[in-house]
Amino acid sequence: MKNKECLSRYVLIIRIIQRNQKATIKDIQRGLKEASNCFDVDFNVSKRTLERDMIAISDIFRMNISYSYSDRSYSIDEESFDPKYTEKLIEHLEVFHSLKMLDNIKEIFHFDNKKPLGTQHLSQMIAAIKNRQIIYLIYNKDWENQKTEFELLPLLLKEYKGRWYVLAKRLSDGKIRTYSLDRVVSFSLLNKHDTPPEGVAHYFDNSFGIFSKDGQQPEEVVLRFTKEAGKFVKEATLHSSQEIISYTEKEISIRLHLLVTLDFIMELLSYGESVEVISPQHLRNKIRERLQKATDLYK
Repeated sequence: MKNKECLSRYVLIIRIIQRNQKATIKDIQRGLKEASNCFDVDFNVSKRTLERDMIAISDIFRMNISYSYSDRSYSIDEESFDPKYTEKLIEHLEVFHSLKMLDNIKEIFHFDNKKPLGTQHLSQMIAAIKNRQIIYLIYNKDWENQKTEFELLPLLLKEYKGRWYVLAKRLSDGKIRTYSLDRVVSFSLLNKHDTPPEGVAHYFDNSFGIFSKDGQQPEEVVLRFTKEAGKFVKEATLHSSQEIISYTEKEISIRLHLLVTLDFIMELLSYGESVEVISPQHLRNKIRERLQKATDLYK
């Protein structure tokens, strides 16, 4: 079986085990047979192949799949993997699996018409981060093709709203800055290395998106949403620190602990009349001022 079909089978096996919580070889083979009939692809494999699959899945998806000899079933240790990594990988593979099943993609899928995400730079950027290697980067500072050049030490990669960014230390002044990969014209690896600052892995812990002001401290933010918007916020989660204060038939109130940055303010504005900032007062004032300016445009 081709590698791409093996990956699709791995994802199917994971979902079968997750749906059943525990799944025997027969349960998995039954699920693969149903998928074979549905997608017109032969996912049927022997018990021996499935046993090898479990090892491959554990390695690729970084999850612990345990086998119980008492009931001869497989289960996934939900605490053994990072859901951000594993679910994102599964998500992309499920889309890939679905796309390759179609002769005419346009009949079923409709994609957003947006700029490239810069994913063509990911593999080289990962290599630079792993090797603590300095890069020479040519960058479009804005959308008018004003190119700038930097020597940077890449520190970590960040995904935000479907775009990829690299956090990097600028060698000229030592400042930590975020660069959008879709604005990268080109970059090359230099034969120079540097040591990352301490704690860089937690740089975005208190950020809403990609902004993190130097020296700024996270704040407690209390928001009140309407019933309709509240349902979405409750399920989608604005930030990892989100805590529900109250939930009624008319509204939902939440508490966040994060940096009040431009991207967070823009997110709140996108909810319009569906959200009210309760605190802090300075954020409440900023939202009111921006909404007033927007209202003035329509006078």
